[in-house]
Amino acid sequence: SWNTTGSYQYYSPFRGCTSVTSIDIPEGVHTIEEQAFFNCYNVKEITIPNTVTTIEDDAFAWNGKVSEIVIPASVTNIGEKAFRGYENLRKVVIAGDEVTLGEGIFEECTALEEIRFEGVRPVFLSYDVFGDCDATVYFHGRDCIWQEMINHDFGEATLTWVNLDDVLGEHDLVKHEYKEPTCTEGGYEAYSVCTVCEQIVPGYVELPAYGHHYEPIYTDPTCTEDGGEIW
Repeated sequence: SWNTTGSYQYYSPFRGCTSVTSIDIPEGVHTIEEQAFFNCYNVKEITIPNTVTTIEDDAFAWNGKVSEIVIPASVTNIGEKAFRGYENLRKVVIAGDEVTLGEGIFEECTALEEIRFEGVRPVFLSYDVFGDCDATVYFHGRDCIWQEMINHDFGEATLTWVNLDDVLGEHDLVKHEYKEPTCTEGGYEAYSVCTVCEQIVPGYVELPAYGHHYEPIYTDPTCTEDGGEIW
């Protein structure tokens, strides 16, 4: 898969390889080419070094078991649908400044709940980036610089924007993980509480109990016994 230009090639032997469980890109790689690790469905972990500058279209698409992705500060361009179809992806960290983001990068990543921009505001080639996820977006810097983005329509995605410079400061956030409701007990969405000022980020959202849903059991009659419906 490696070539002299410092990239993983399109149609590499890793494409569609279900025996791969982790991807550790070596130092010195500059470009992850189109579909280089497409549909390596059993991958649970991806490590990208700080030499990569470009992740091309569909480069890591459909690696469904990955739960967290950290994109280093060296990356300046992420192509269309590069991380599409990660059903277990919950957290994404984009460390670079003014990273160019293509269309549908996190399309069909329905579990995505946390997106962190560590650098200067990114450049969106399309605002249809996050699919239909319901996520909190954390960023640094003045709100006015991000205001156009915060107010923009991101299609089917529901995004809550939080300025880390305002929220964190000298404070200490303790995260509470998502709690799924049961038939008899309610749950809540993931949130964090500051131990200093007790502020809740992004806010406490209680989820009601599912309740019981009963279905009848049908029994057929026999030669000696009646049939019927049992609840």
